[in-house]
Amino acid sequence: MSSRARSVTTQVGGSGRQQANPGQAGGPQRPRLQSGRLGSAERNKRMRTTPVVGTPYSRLQPACACRRCRARRAKRAPWVVESTLVMVRQSTTAGWKKRSRWGLASAGLLLLVLLLLAGVGMLWDSGPLAPLLFRPTALVTIVPTRLDSQATLLIAAVTGTPATAKHEVAARFVSTTSPVLVASGQASGVAHVPATVAYGTLTFYNDAPYPQTIAAGTVLTGADGVQVVTDALASIPAGNPLGAITVSAHAALAGARGNIDALDINALCCVAGVAVKNTAGFSGGQDAQTYTTVRQADIDGLARPLIDTLTQDAQTGVRLQLHPQEWMVTLPTCSNAVNTDHPAGSRATQVTVTVQVACRTEVYDQQTALQLAATSLKQETSATLGSNYALIGQVTTTLVGVSVTDTKLGTLALSIGAGGVWVYQWSSAHLEALARRIAGTQKQEALVLLLREAGIQTASIHLSGGEGTTLPADPRQILITVVGEQTTEGETQV
Repeated sequence: MSSRARSVTTQVGGSGRQQANPGQAGGPQRPRLQSGRLGSAERNKRMRTTPVVGTPYSRLQPACACRRCRARRAKRAPWVVESTLVMVRQSTTAGWKKRSRWGLASAGLLLLVLLLLAGVGMLWDSGPLAPLLFRPTALVTIVPTRLDSQATLLIAAVTGTPATAKHEVAARFVSTTSPVLVASGQASGVAHVPATVAYGTLTFYNDAPYPQTIAAGTVLTGADGVQVVTDALASIPAGNPLGAITVSAHAALAGARGNIDALDINALCCVAGVAVKNTAGFSGGQDAQTYTTVRQADIDGLARPLIDTLTQDAQTGVRLQLHPQEWMVTLPTCSNAVNTDHPAGSRATQVTVTVQVACRTEVYDQQTALQLAATSLKQETSATLGSNYALIGQVTTTLVGVSVTDTKLGTLALSIGAGGVWVYQWSSAHLEALARRIAGTQKQEALVLLLREAGIQTASIHLSGGEGTTLPADPRQILITVVGEQTTEGETQV
């Protein structure tokens, strides 16, 4: 018993109390009662108390005095010798004993587990139940054959009704015409016109009975003082009664003054018997002058901003006519019409231009062309590889180029590159047949058989249980896993 546990002895009936330590020699002494005896009523009053155990100090409480309560109290009350009450506090030794019991139980459980593990080890090595409890298994991992298919396909785009069976898609021409814009500006050209000479004719008359000749270059003066010069030799026939001849002449000085009126020259001249006159007036004479003219730069300067604005608007109008799946063969080709009220070089101080732009291009159904190329690649590849291969993912398509094969009809040739990945497919039945084929074979032999199998690119085998070199004879103990994407049923891993 610990040092905290102790016995308390109480003497009843006397005026004093005595406590004894059980560790003293001789143990507790039995107190004697005083010679004077208490009365029965006093004794009963004092004995009708019960101790409370488990508290830091002793405490007495009144108790019932009936027979039943006294019997019940006698069973659980401390042992009383004559008038001695003994109270014992609970020792901490009980908790230590409880923990000891749990420790022993844990140790026994651990020993039982060790014995079971030892027995299992014996069964694994040589026990008769080893084949039933620990059956050998094989994990076979195969990588299916993967094939990349690439091709460049030709798709025709026609302006008429396309035939899908002939790999044709729709094409059409798109055009737009802009409104007319007008602009005006000042002319900036300067022209200098030199003076010109007036021209006319002179008629010579011969009254003499013999012919006469007037030399070329003969100068004649008119009534207004303007001189004219003959341009050719005048051979006048003899007068019979009157000979006459007409020759060309021009004014001696350039300018408008040379434009003489008719009969401005009308007199005798040169030799006897000869007269001359201009039966018609001279013309063409003009004085020198400088004036403003229209330059081509004036026209271009007014038209260029209008052309740029209208071209941009017309190209936008072409794009707005495209459907979502259509694509232009080339950028729209635009032409402009420029008109002016005064052509370049004409005499004018102001010029006005009008401009209109028209754009045109050909478009084709690019989305349908790409889809048609993808479908063609799927059909051709599936027909070549067979049904054991399946497309993984989607076919990728890219437009390589566009060329015009018929400019009049607008027929186009579209070159489209297409590519996709096909993977060999393993069904559950196919995998089960493969497991039966390699069941019971050596590991290296099984690998050779697997690599010879169509649709297997690489393979690996992991064995557990058994001697580690032979696959289980039971195909159900062989698990085949296909690594990669599969579209058919069966075990797959990515």
